[in-house]
Amino acid sequence: MLSNCHLPSNRGNNINGSQNDLAQIIIDSPRDLQFATTSNSSNNNNNSSNNSILTANGWKIENVAVKDFDAVRQLCRDSFPLDYPESWFEEVVNGRFIAFGVYNGDFLTSLLVAELKRIGDCDPEDRELDTNPDSLVVYILSLAVHQLYRRKGIASILLDHLIKTVVDVPPYPKLVFLHVLATNYGAINFYKRFGFQHFATLA
Repeated sequence: MLSNCHLPSNRGNNINGSQNDLAQIIIDSPRDLQFATTSNSSNNNNNSSNNSILTANGWKIENVAVKDFDAVRQLCRDSFPLDYPESWFEEVVNGRFIAFGVYNGDFLTSLLVAELKRIGDCDPEDRELDTNPDSLVVYILSLAVHQLYRRKGIASILLDHLIKTVVDVPPYPKLVFLHVLATNYGAINFYKRFGFQHFATLA
């Protein structure tokens, strides 16, 4: 799995700001490597142009709700090689996590699920992202786009929305990270286009 880390050092900047430190973690099986980099360059190719889809009639971005249970479950099962328990989907639609998607009318085209927490409460391998156990971080559990709606910039819209509404507002979490399969080259390249860089590969 791959984890992306966004460390805003200037609160006025968004994910593409030149003062941000960006990193990624790749978790492979059965063997892992680790490395980290700092980005001081601006990467402005993925933002406002992708948001144009939301100006189209019937398109919107909003939090998922109980009515979306079946759609959330199907989207996750179609997108990830994981067997999520039913209780996890219930937590997603009942507000346990930060969870929102892009809708075309009433159809859920995509989903981002994240959690705001202390780095000290994360798994041991993720605690290496920051030395202060009390640092607030955002862990992205899932980011999925329905197969019929891929290649339209929707994943970029979701990630940008997370940064603008969760990361760049109080209490200003220090890190954003997630995991993805090391063989998921499409996802890895997607995050790299946002300016993220590989942080570590874990066993």
